[in-house]
Amino acid sequence: LAMAVDRPRMVRSVFDSLGMVAFGPAPRVLIPDTASLRAIPYSLDSAKALLDSAGWSDTNGDGVRERDGVNLAFELLVPASSAARVNFAQLLQSALKEVGATVTLVSMDPIALEPRLNARDFDAWMGAFAPNPGLQGMRQTWVSKGESNYQSYNSPTFDALVDSALTGFDVSRTRGHWTRAFQQAIDDVPSIWLYEERIPVVVHRRIRIPSLRADGWYATLADWSIEPTQRIDRDRVG
Repeated sequence: LAMAVDRPRMVRSVFDSLGMVAFGPAPRVLIPDTASLRAIPYSLDSAKALLDSAGWSDTNGDGVRERDGVNLAFELLVPASSAARVNFAQLLQSALKEVGATVTLVSMDPIALEPRLNARDFDAWMGAFAPNPGLQGMRQTWVSKGESNYQSYNSPTFDALVDSALTGFDVSRTRGHWTRAFQQAIDDVPSIWLYEERIPVVVHRRIRIPSLRADGWYATLADWSIEPTQRIDRDRVG
């Protein structure tokens, strides 16, 4: 199913230039070595061949694959409050139909959606995660016992690599652990990582700021300054 999804086209359709294809379970700015990661390629022919080899075929010609009398069909829960995820869900529905899968979209208010997620009472869902604080958040969202690991991803290898990456002190070894951890997650395909948003940052030109940190723009807030000659009345407090 992941190979049937043209993620670059979808991102352009939804965000134009304000989105990027996601590498995996963390934004690329927090991934130490994105160049070493191998993504699942987009290939309709390969997707169809894999489904055929797994025993999913359209024997009655109705456009829907089945195996042992069960249709390749599932529900996709979508938070109604997110226009981007609603748009992506519709594009996913169309893309997966091309390979013989029926996806029924179920739009839900976030308040009603959360209990379903906590109970793991769903086939699939359109989720979004904010990595806070940084890669430490992986323990909450993707490690097997994470409280927000709604998709129930369970990989002892991934868990061990994340633990080693978060507890190590050797920078080069830590980078290696992260690279292997992300590649493990990509290869396991517990989710189809669709997009990262490009968040515009606008600061008035009179404000001098150091480089913004990827894990929190506010981290260097104490070092922001305004030259005395550029100050307005609002800036002359104290």
